[in-house]
Amino acid sequence: MTKINFPSTILFDFDSTLAYLYKHNPHSLVTLNGMVLNYFSNFINVPDKYFFGKKDGYITWYELCRITNKTLKNSEKIIHDSEKLITNFEFIITENAELINDAIVLLNFLKSINIKIGIISNNSHEVITKFLQAHKIDFFFTTIKGRPQPFSVELIKPNPFMIDSALKDLKVSSKNNIWYVGDSVKDMEAAKNINITAIGVFTGKHSKKQLFSAGADICFKDLNQLKKFLVKLKN
Repeated sequence: MTKINFPSTILFDFDSTLAYLYKHNPHSLVTLNGMVLNYFSNFINVPDKYFFGKKDGYITWYELCRITNKTLKNSEKIIHDSEKLITNFEFIITENAELINDAIVLLNFLKSINIKIGIISNNSHEVITKFLQAHKIDFFFTTIKGRPQPFSVELIKPNPFMIDSALKDLKVSSKNNIWYVGDSVKDMEAAKNINITAIGVFTGKHSKKQLFSAGADICFKDLNQLKKFLVKLKN
């Protein structure tokens, strides 16, 4: 097994790692897909494949942003306004979002042993902040990086741009004891792309095999198992 150094900083993904935005309302992603299609259809010829099946609105959004960039000269404003659409949708969804089991226990433990904590997410910074404040846990986090502003689809995960920005904020001199915890393949790829420890958790849609294939150094069933590993590693 890959040698895992005890962390000085742990950066977390947000949705499906610390909080569930869509778990109890999965059809919302299909609703979002329809909104994205309606919006971009005003500007480009959207390929027929996006109109069939239960599509994830985020994936469709990313792909249509790329198509728009390639085909239109005025793509910046179109994509900027599409990001506003997504953010407004996330604000609505966040009203019913909930923390993942053992998130508070883990965060309290990390704070008690002086590990710096941050969030790196493709969700909106404003939405993440609102959720953390609503649950009275914003004080745990030293840095929060939502999707880049102005929005660029090329800078979201698996691009490590946001992780790099967080590390600069934290004035990190060495990456040997930096962890990134996430539930998705893109999370693991982003961590590996900047050469920090990739920690997978099975709280999202990706399996142990998928996370390891994407570069995870170690994986855990949930945040409770991650905490137990930290306790063992510390001692």
